[in-house]
Amino acid sequence: MKFTPTVIPSTHTGSVKLEAQVSGTPASVAFNYNSVDRPMYDNGTNGDQTASDGWWTIEFTASEILSKNTTARVYRPYIGQIKPTGGGSFNTVAECWTPAIGIPDIRQIAPGVQETDYIVNFVGTTSQIATLYSASFWSQRFYQYYADKYDFLNIIRIAGINGNRNHFATKNTVVGIGMSAINNNATYGSAGRLQGINNYPISSFYDGGEKAFSHEVAHQWINFLSSTPYATGVPHWPKGNIAINVMGFSIGGGGGAGGDYPWTFTSDGSGGYLVGAGVAADRLTFNAMELYLMGLASPAEVPDYFVLNDQNLNVTTGQTLTSAQVTTVSLASIIAAKGVRTPDHTASQKTFRCATMVLSEEPLDSYGMALFDFFTRRCEAKQQLAAAQGLATGNTYPWYLATSGRSVMFSKLKDDIPAITYTRDPDGTNRLSFTGKTGIQYQLQATSALDNAEWADVGSPVAGPVVVPAGEGAMSITAPTASGSLRKFFRVKVIY
Repeated sequence: MKFTPTVIPSTHTGSVKLEAQVSGTPASVAFNYNSVDRPMYDNGTNGDQTASDGWWTIEFTASEILSKNTTARVYRPYIGQIKPTGGGSFNTVAECWTPAIGIPDIRQIAPGVQETDYIVNFVGTTSQIATLYSASFWSQRFYQYYADKYDFLNIIRIAGINGNRNHFATKNTVVGIGMSAINNNATYGSAGRLQGINNYPISSFYDGGEKAFSHEVAHQWINFLSSTPYATGVPHWPKGNIAINVMGFSIGGGGGAGGDYPWTFTSDGSGGYLVGAGVAADRLTFNAMELYLMGLASPAEVPDYFVLNDQNLNVTTGQTLTSAQVTTVSLASIIAAKGVRTPDHTASQKTFRCATMVLSEEPLDSYGMALFDFFTRRCEAKQQLAAAQGLATGNTYPWYLATSGRSVMFSKLKDDIPAITYTRDPDGTNRLSFTGKTGIQYQLQATSALDNAEWADVGSPVAGPVVVPAGEGAMSITAPTASGSLRKFFRVKVIY
């Protein structure tokens, strides 16, 4: 499915074309807009490019699209449904731009390759983009232009295939989470740092600040607990109070897509639980078991959870579950089966970095680049955000809040080198002042001659300030005074 233009600017006055590839050779296809069915065309007329090629077309006025772009929809208005004859219906979401997003600096770095500070756009053929498992092709191309500095790659496909977002690991060195050690990074072009790839076959499902992004990243560690009571829910959780948070439960059982489990469970003191309505904040934050597997919580923080013995049971508010209906799962039992999580919460990685590439058949225009730049910047947010996913709207937590402030995610492609102000204190101390960011470490480096560019570390790295929600604050590093007539040049290196 694709719109032309790909991203509709608020200044657009022409028509907007929607093309959808429909399988099964239906006799006709309609589009339901404002509860009225309109015909779509695959006969070479009414904007359709080629007759009988399986691509069905309908044209809208700009206002018909832009009028749906309410504040709650966050630049992704729900338009209506595609309805093939005898083939169900398919929700359709457009993507829009307004001046509130702005236009970032856009740089062409090679033919068919352009970037902003936060995204890179690669041009490819229809087959290259529509093949879901072409991730290695695109990641290898990515590393032709960018250094191996990223833990995760996000691949967004414009007019890709109709599929759910997903994550897969390229490398794992963590012990005690049920996943074997793997290292397939050579296949994906990484020299060693890459951990996993997030695929977004439908571009409107990509939002770096939304819960679904945190969910996909966390699949790097969750759930691989086979041969435990959690096994029936892999790759998510089985039904139970373990499933009420970010990772949710597997719809239809193990192997199913992830879904929210919107309930609360209050102990009745006898091993049973009273079922209550779900709390939004629960669904937006990782629970202690999830944080433990991610390396962000100590074993002592993880309480017992339970799973339903009957995974076909659909609970209701006010229902009481008896002790006979649940199986309690302790962390001790998981450790007995899988071992202790290593590295533990004291030594595990807390700062992560992702890179985002957007694939399209034609170079994105400035509005398209701006929209995906906007959604990628949201990875770094440290405050609650408005979001829209599919038909759902509401507030969401970005990675930092979802992890309860225990981890930081960066999404800028280039190292965020701060602007430095040099001052000399009255006592002769050299001081380098700058704005530091939460989660980044700053290493002072020195050289005696700029022409040879041999920089040496001076002292130990200094952590950026913990400032929420701004995520940045003033800091300074003192530099030693050069002895005699020897001159020293200083700079600050960033470490993610």
